[in-house]
Amino acid sequence: MINIKNIDLDEIKLNKDLDYLFHELLKFSTKEWSYFEFPFNNQSLRIGSILDKIDKIIYENNKSESIYNEEFQLSVYKTILPFFKYSMNYTDIGSFLIFFHVNLHFLKLDIAELVKIHNLNEQFKDFSKSLADFFKSLNVPTLDIKNNRSFEFYIKIIKTINTYETESDTSLLRLINMDETTYFTINSKLVFTNELFSLILFFKNLDFDLFVKTMMESTNLFSSILFIKSCTIEELLMILQNNTINNEFIVFPSLKKILDKEYDKMSKNRNLVKNILSHAYKQDSELFKKLIQIFDRNMLFNESIGLLIKEDVEIDMAFIINQFEISYFSQENDYRRKLLENYNRDEDRYFELLKICFVNRREHLDNLLNNDKTCIFLNYALTNLSNFILLYYLDCMDKTKLLTEINKTLKSIKYLNSEWFESITSYRNKFYVHYSNLLILSCAYHYNDIHDNKTSELFKELILDKTFEKMLYESDYTSLSTIKKVFL
Repeated sequence: MINIKNIDLDEIKLNKDLDYLFHELLKFSTKEWSYFEFPFNNQSLRIGSILDKIDKIIYENNKSESIYNEEFQLSVYKTILPFFKYSMNYTDIGSFLIFFHVNLHFLKLDIAELVKIHNLNEQFKDFSKSLADFFKSLNVPTLDIKNNRSFEFYIKIIKTINTYETESDTSLLRLINMDETTYFTINSKLVFTNELFSLILFFKNLDFDLFVKTMMESTNLFSSILFIKSCTIEELLMILQNNTINNEFIVFPSLKKILDKEYDKMSKNRNLVKNILSHAYKQDSELFKKLIQIFDRNMLFNESIGLLIKEDVEIDMAFIINQFEISYFSQENDYRRKLLENYNRDEDRYFELLKICFVNRREHLDNLLNNDKTCIFLNYALTNLSNFILLYYLDCMDKTKLLTEINKTLKSIKYLNSEWFESITSYRNKFYVHYSNLLILSCAYHYNDIHDNKTSELFKELILDKTFEKMLYESDYTSLSTIKKVFL
C-alpha cells in the first residue's frame, strides 16, 4: 500500500487511459451498478467489460516490485482521487463505486485516513447517510437476458422477490443463500458483484448503529436480504435480541439465516424464533402463511411454532396447523414431531393440537376417497401426521374406545369386498385408507398393552382372506408381520 501523506500530486502523471474508463463508468446510474454477475446478463456485461479493461491496465502495469511499480500506483491514486472527492462533496454513490472498485482490488487505502488527509470529515458524515438511503431502498436487479429459456428459473426467483407482498407461491425463496458471501442463490448461479457486497460490509464497519437502523427500515425484501447476508449469525442474533421487529421485510431473511444453520447450534434460540413468528402472525396473516410454506421442513421452525401455539392461547391454533401441507413423505414426520417438543401430555393445548391434526387427516383422506382419479398407496394414507394420530389414539381415547375403533376398522377391511365400487381405483383407495388406520391403531394397541380375544379373532378372519393378502403384496407386505405380532 502506498504512502499518501505529504504527496505532491503536481509531480505525478495522470493515467489518461484509466481516466477515460473511469469517466465511461460515470455514464451508468447507481441502480445499474447493482447487478447480478450472471452468464448472458447484458447489464453485467456492459459495466463488467469496462471494469475488466481497468483491471487489465492495472495488472499489466503492476507486475514487478520496481520503482516504476510505485510510480504507477501513485498515478492511479492521482487519477482516482477526484472521483473520491466528488463522491464526498456531492454525496455521489456512483463516483464512490468507481473509486471503491479500484481501492478494493488495487490501492487498498484506508478510507478513514483518506478522509482525514483531505479534510472531508463533515462531508463523510453526510455521505454515510447517503449510503444508508442507497441501501435502504435498493431494489432487486433485473436480469437483462434475451431469448434464453435456460435462465427462466432464475428470472422466476427474482420475480418472486419483487412480488413478495402479493405472490402466493414463495417456495422459491428457499433457494436464497443467506451466508456472508456474494452468492445470492444456493447453487451459486446468481452472484452479487464484489463491489456491491463489499460496499455494504464497508457500511457495516463504518457505522454499525446506522447500519442496524437502516436495516430495520429496509423498504423491500431484496434490500433486507442484502443487509442480513452481510451480518454474521452472531451479529444478527444480537440485533434481533436488542430491537423490536416492525418491518415485515426483515422477518423472512432473518429466519432464513438462522434456520439454515445446524439445528444443534441454533436450538437455544427457539424463543427468539418464536418471538419473530409471533410478530409475523400478529402483523400479517398472509406473511405468516408464506413463512410456513417456506420453512415447513425445518426442525427449529416446527419447534418454535409449537412453542408459539403452546404459550399464546389467543393464537388460532387451527389456523396455523391448517397451513402445514399434509404430504406423503415419511421423513417429514421428524419435522412435525418437533411441534410437540415442549408440550406435556396432560396439557389442554396438547389435546387441542392432536384433535386438530386428527380431524385434518380424516378430512384429507375423505377428499382422496371422493376422487377416484387419485390412486392412493400406503404412504399416501399414512401421511406426515401419523405420529399425531398415534398420540391421539393413545392420549385422547380410553382403552374401550380404542378397541371399538380397532374392531370397526378390522370389519371395514373384512367387508370391503361386499361393497360396490365404481372402479378398481376406488376399491384400492379405500383399502389403503383403512389399512393405514389399522397400522397406527395396532401401535396404540401395543403401547397400551391390550389383549382382546374378540380383536384377535377378527384379525385371524381377515388374514385368511386372499384378497387382503394380495393387496398387501402390492404395497407393503412386511407391515403385516408386525401387525400379526400385535394382534395374535
